[in-house]
Amino acid sequence: MPLIIRENPFRRKQNQKRNEQPYKRKRSMFECKTPDPKELSSEIIKADCLNHGYRLIRTLGEGAYAKVKLAEVMPSKLARNEAMSELAADTGELQVAIKVISQRRVPKEFLRKFLPRELDNHCNLARHPHVVQIYETFSTDEHVYIVMDYCAKGDLLDLINKHIGDNQRGIGEAASRKIFNQLCQALRHIHNNGIVHRDLKCENVLLDENLDVKLTDFGFSCYVPDRGTLLKTTCGSYAYTAPEVIKCKSYDAFKSDTWSIGIILFAMANGRLPFNDAQLSEMDEEMRMQRLKFERTISFENYFSIIQQTGLQLMRYLKILGLLARNQYLVKFIINLNGSFHV
Repeated sequence: MPLIIRENPFRRKQNQKRNEQPYKRKRSMFECKTPDPKELSSEIIKADCLNHGYRLIRTLGEGAYAKVKLAEVMPSKLARNEAMSELAADTGELQVAIKVISQRRVPKEFLRKFLPRELDNHCNLARHPHVVQIYETFSTDEHVYIVMDYCAKGDLLDLINKHIGDNQRGIGEAASRKIFNQLCQALRHIHNNGIVHRDLKCENVLLDENLDVKLTDFGFSCYVPDRGTLLKTTCGSYAYTAPEVIKCKSYDAFKSDTWSIGIILFAMANGRLPFNDAQLSEMDEEMRMQRLKFERTISFENYFSIIQQTGLQLMRYLKILGLLARNQYLVKFIINLNGSFHV
């Protein structure tokens, strides 16, 4: 009797499924995967930074045409850079922030006009503890790299929002006093060197691990050697901008900078900005002073004690805070200052 071999039914179903599946060509061992442009760009940036003595750690932030990377300075780089080696003297280690600007994505006018002006104004400043220091810049066909101080605590807006998240209004008198005083020192330093910032806002006030101020972003800055010069370019961030700038009038940029840090002080103490966009477009300067609303917990004496330590354009500060109309003692105090501030 002939031997009959029966096919396993389970195997038959497997064979049917295999026959129904479309044929897939096996990838050759010599075939390369098409590189992802983003991955390729990241590798290029990583290699560029390594070639200049920086080992990238992570991305801190990213915009339309720029990224900010956290990097470690390699020992060989520290040995060659005196400013960096001084900062790393205690631990032998130093972290920096590297701003990476894509030359392909950024507007050409920015590369031609605005970036060189920003770097000239910022790099030519003498070193100051409350101004972000730029250690070096370098560029390739693809990118421009700006190496600067790393501020571990983010910016002032982050700090204010953190306190709001904790159901608090403002960051408190002690922190406001410290930060405002340091911000005024930074502003006095750049003003004494003939530089006006023109974009002072909470986001441009960085904080290091000790919550010490580092003023940054000189993108709208301008060199004004003569303090009597009036500027005409309207720039800055709307909510922090002085009325005369918004109205496209000629303005004293030293005084408009001071208006902006008055807004910053209000934000620190109250946990919010004094005006919204609708109010800014409707009101003139005097109407703004009348409509300032402070939190009930705010003490004008505390405000004054913070401000009087700065000695920088005191009249302007008091005006933005609405104090002159409320306290005649302050007016007498100003008269007795004998011109130690700029009006």
